[in-house]
Amino acid sequence: MDIEKPPHMEAALSQLVLLLKTAEKREVDYLNASWSEIEKSVIKVLGGAFKFSKPEHQLIALGLTAILGEKLLYLHKGFWFPNCDSMAGVSLGFADAIIVLSPFEAVLDALSMASLGKLDELSQNLSNSLSSARMASGIPLVGAPKLDAQLYQRLFNSHFIQMLSLDMEKAEATWKRLPGQLMQELKEALTRTGSGLPAELKMHMENQFRAVFDAMEPHKPMGEQWEKHAQTCELAARLWASSASTGAVSEDFWEAVVFPLLFAGFPETFPPIEEEELEVVRKGVPDLYVFLELVPYAWPAPEEDALLGAFERLNIHPLSPRPSLGNALRMLKVDCEFLQKPLSEFSGEKLQMTLQRFSAYLKEQKGGAPPEALREQDAQIALHSAMGLLEELKNMCGPHAHAHTVLLRRLTEAEAEVEGAFELIRKSLQGPRLILV
Repeated sequence: MDIEKPPHMEAALSQLVLLLKTAEKREVDYLNASWSEIEKSVIKVLGGAFKFSKPEHQLIALGLTAILGEKLLYLHKGFWFPNCDSMAGVSLGFADAIIVLSPFEAVLDALSMASLGKLDELSQNLSNSLSSARMASGIPLVGAPKLDAQLYQRLFNSHFIQMLSLDMEKAEATWKRLPGQLMQELKEALTRTGSGLPAELKMHMENQFRAVFDAMEPHKPMGEQWEKHAQTCELAARLWASSASTGAVSEDFWEAVVFPLLFAGFPETFPPIEEEELEVVRKGVPDLYVFLELVPYAWPAPEEDALLGAFERLNIHPLSPRPSLGNALRMLKVDCEFLQKPLSEFSGEKLQMTLQRFSAYLKEQKGGAPPEALREQDAQIALHSAMGLLEELKNMCGPHAHAHTVLLRRLTEAEAEVEGAFELIRKSLQGPRLILV
């Protein structure tokens, strides 16, 4: 069965194949050749030591990533899936066991050591792991979720976004403590949630917490282990030092709905509707999405490449200046000054009144059929979700907010689903030491 490669991988592979053919003056059978053989040709193409700072070397690395993916998917039941934690934006997953492989990072490691033969070792280790998983799994359980790209994306792709307010003094104090001390407090906090969390979920979460904290050096403060355990340090800051948070929704929803609604403001008049836009209205597109497409921003627009269309990239920084190697950071400091003025004037009631006037304006244009009931219902859910997020963000970033650091936090869909449980644990850790019943 053909395995579809991500488009940027396909393009890089085509370029690399052409480069290899030019260097060797023949076709290179990269799928059947060993990595040691491929390396001989790659050395000619690189023209020297691999340097990630060179765009042409990045292209070669991406092409080699596509080759590694093809080789592994040819040998095993696997698939590409989107993964924000990978530098290439995609990873490999496998149907026989939950194993996530980021081939781009593996290729970079091999290139930095000038030893693509390491990728043959990686392939053999993966084969052994999958064989062990097949033997251990036996007969699949009836009703067990199918391991496919969709499930992997839900579990591992951190494409959900949440905004957090963090007390940096508390975070630094937390990072000065030992992992075992924090784990003991977490265990006690889980007990204090009482009936707020099901017993099975508490046991599962305790096991998850213990796994990440036990992986750290027990006699060294957390902050001194940031290099290898950045995400665990971020988790500790989330639980011990955050004071408020928004809901967690997809990155696309923030960028396409939430912030555009904020920046559009509450216009008194609306722009003329061209015939092309009237056609969209006649097709039954909900008024909310026509509004987002048609109405210009009332507030100055951020830079074109701003993160989520709201945060200038020059003002985005890691949670801590400590170095982190091979550990994708999930929390970023953002500057909310740009948002303070529009947030201070935001009102959900005013927004709803504006949209009602816009709907009346559309009807005046004799636009045709109303939206389908289901599509309109979805649009209303989206509107109320966006308004809720903006009210939460207003409390965190508005003029009367506490002077805490504001963070953008990435989550997977699975993590977003248990965010309510995390909030209960946070309150248990930071609040009175009482057991809820």
